[in-house]
Amino acid sequence: MEHLQEAAVALVIGTLFALAGARVLKHVRADFVHEGALKPGTLVQLIALFCFDAVLRTAYIAAFAESAAPAVLGLTVGVLGLAVTVFAATAQAHAVRRHGRRAGAHAAGGPYRYSRNPHILGYLAAMLGYTLLWPTVAGLIQLAVLALLLHRWVKIREDHLALIHGEVYRYYRGRTGRYVGRYMGRQKR
Repeated sequence: MEHLQEAAVALVIGTLFALAGARVLKHVRADFVHEGALKPGTLVQLIALFCFDAVLRTAYIAAFAESAAPAVLGLTVGVLGLAVTVFAATAQAHAVRRHGRRAGAHAAGGPYRYSRNPHILGYLAAMLGYTLLWPTVAGLIQLAVLALLLHRWVKIREDHLALIHGEVYRYYRGRTGRYVGRYMGRQKR
């Protein structure tokens, strides 16, 4: 009976998160298409979605988790993921300060040499670490839904960057993998 209850809660959590994510991504896409950048309200929605993810995970853990056995692995993966996210955000901010937002100027150095989306990889690693700390069915479902939503967001963002930066970005996209390395996640020409 307890596993049935856990599965039902996991289904509700996964559904709520997927619906909220789809709604926010609809606004992200509209902002990129019509405004060329995220509106402040959409940015707040995006941040709120990530906070919603953390609250749902914490509530589920409090209700159903029995042990935190893989804590060392979870903490290690989580901390490394956060470090990659901060490093990537710093590199992105440096590129914007150095080149501005003019056409053809985008982050292509630092971690962006190896991945077009190191900030996403870092964030997913942090969430994987969180899931490893408290391994639950809902945590795994939520991690999978988060990965799918972030992948969709990446595709929207990359389409926008190709429009803004043109041939320079298309060249970068052709030589740098979407997620890892030169070949993994690389788009076909």
